[in-house]
Amino acid sequence: MTGDTGLTEGGLVGLHAGFIPAGNVLSAFPGADFTASGYRVAQISVVPIPEPTSLLLVSIGAAAMGLRRRSLLKAQQRTNP
Repeated sequence: MTGDTGLTEGGLVGLHAGFIPAGNVLSAFPGADFTASGYRVAQISVVPIPEPTSLLLVSIGAAAMGLRRRSLLKAQQRTNP
């Protein structure tokens, strides 16, 4: 990946000049002309999360951890009365 390809502005923030044909971005990323027809700027994916199953698994895991902790505490109390 190429580092910063912009112009140094001396710490000032200003309005961008807009698309510059054959500018810094296009020389750093050939084919990165986002003004071209059909150019993909972003890809967004939405997927379902199986909540009931996830919650069930988390609940079972939490219960198992609680039981394990409880048995460890009881074992510790038996060895250190």
